Amino acid sequence: MATLTKADIAGRVLEHLGVKPSRQAASAADTAVAEEAVQSAWARLRYELKAPFDVDEVPEWAWIPLRNFAARDLVDAFGITGERLQSILSSAMRADRDFAIQSAGHHDPRIATAPRWF
Repeated sequence: MATLTKADIAGRVLEHLGVKPSRQAASAADTAVAEEAVQSAWARLRYELKAPFDVDEVPEWAWIPLRNFAARDLVDAFGITGERLQSILSSAMRADRDFAIQSAGHHDPRIATAPRWF
């Protein structure tokens, strides 16, 4: 199965926001900000047990949802407003639902759960 890295997703975030055209390089500063956003978004999802994958091995099913989830965090930094803002916020809400659905049944074995007594 194909995977993408945090840097790959960060590039897609910048494209999604309209900060850089497809297939062109972004500035180092924009790339750094986008990579931080991807790392932070993944960490929040991981904390909520919604990201059963490593941030540098993003599976195909999570490419677009992680891009959308991270893009939401950058709308202020890049001055996204109007209809584009609404579209990005809407896609981030869908991404959160997608992660919840896809991760249902996936539990991080490093987190202990209390036994059920019923």
